[in-house]
Amino acid sequence: LAWLLVDEGVGGILTVLSSVGLNIFWIPAFRVVPICLDAYGWRQLFAKDKKPWFADLAKARWLAESVNTLFPVGEVGGHILRARIIGKKSKAGNEAGGTVMVDFTIGLLTQIVLTILGLALAKRFRELAVGIPGLLWWFKVEGRDQNSPQPDKG
Repeated sequence: LAWLLVDEGVGGILTVLSSVGLNIFWIPAFRVVPICLDAYGWRQLFAKDKKPWFADLAKARWLAESVNTLFPVGEVGGHILRARIIGKKSKAGNEAGGTVMVDFTIGLLTQIVLTILGLALAKRFRELAVGIPGLLWWFKVEGRDQNSPQPDKG
């Protein structure tokens, strides 16, 4: 954050934020849905008599993602944090760490499956995969040409 302030200056950052306007509030709103879905899935891993409150799991999940995003902890520190938070707030105790490991493993396996599926689809529809970036580039070039002054044809 300090580097960003020094490199871009406060004025540059405020200019970008003013151009975004109130749309900046869509960012956390967009993140709430997957975090809540992840928290719900994580809650299912606990024993019925030891299930923590959903709100506690959602907060722990949000904090974990924040730590993993903001700090250089190798995407591990947040998982340790959420295990500790839930371990202390609920009667799950040691079970919290185990559920975090299972939740992380399921997420990792899901990413692997979806990556393989995406690569298979990209190979199958190779023309489309190559064509979309080219099409976007063409629109960008065409849009730039249309906005530039046109020579007088008269």
